Amino acid sequence: MAAYFMERYMRIDYVQQVDIADKHRDIMMLIEKMKRDLELARQIQSRLLPESSPSYPGIRFSMLYKPMEELGGDFYDFIKFQEQNLAGIFISDVSGHGLPAALITTMLKALNTTSGNLKFSPSGFLGYLNTHLSGEIGDNFLTAIYAVYDTDKRTLNYARAGHPYPVLIRDGVVSELYSVGGAIGINSYMKFEEVTLQLVPGDKVIFYTDGLTEESNSSREMFMDTFFQKVLPALSFMKIDDVVSISYRRLIEYSGGERFDDDVCILGLEVF
Repeated sequence: MAAYFMERYMRIDYVQQVDIADKHRDIMMLIEKMKRDLELARQIQSRLLPESSPSYPGIRFSMLYKPMEELGGDFYDFIKFQEQNLAGIFISDVSGHGLPAALITTMLKALNTTSGNLKFSPSGFLGYLNTHLSGEIGDNFLTAIYAVYDTDKRTLNYARAGHPYPVLIRDGVVSELYSVGGAIGINSYMKFEEVTLQLVPGDKVIFYTDGLTEESNSSREMFMDTFFQKVLPALSFMKIDDVVSISYRRLIEYSGGERFDDDVCILGLEVF
């Protein structure tokens, strides 16, 4: 009897071990498939972003994007016009991270290309996005800024949807560019204030997502005050490429590494 039960339990244990091994193999195969799918999604999302900054007379652009995961929720784009004197600048930050946020950025890209004449009006453009995204992105929402720069008039026409204020750097002075507007995707009737700013040669404008200013150091102090009061004033007379790249290096130094709590996106323009 003892030998019988011992053999019976050994058979049961063997079957269980085989079943566990099969399930482990299935799980590993699923994980590998998820990794491949994520890599494919990352490649697709990266193709949605501009490969390089556009070229216009009298203005230079610079850009930097560092997602915290394979798939990011930050998104930026340069909107093209048939009018050679107009340049559209778009930046946004989708709530959350990973695949859901990345899917919403693909929706943004599609809407950007189908906005028609609304792209001439920053407030109308953001209203168009809000109308089409409200009720379609679950509990998510996004903040954004859309601006149109006129190279002939040197004017920047912009509207903001709950996003961090753009920053103007002029003659060594750093100031925020205010406008009123709530986040996109919450209320389909949201209105967005449109503001026109006259720029002059030497001016720089910085657009960014809150992953830049809300990153903390070891003392849990955010980078915001250091960025506005120390970093930008020290870089104010440098070229826009240096302003963007050195700002990012200062963020790394401040936080102690490149593993951030949120995506980091910086767009800069310089008038000359």
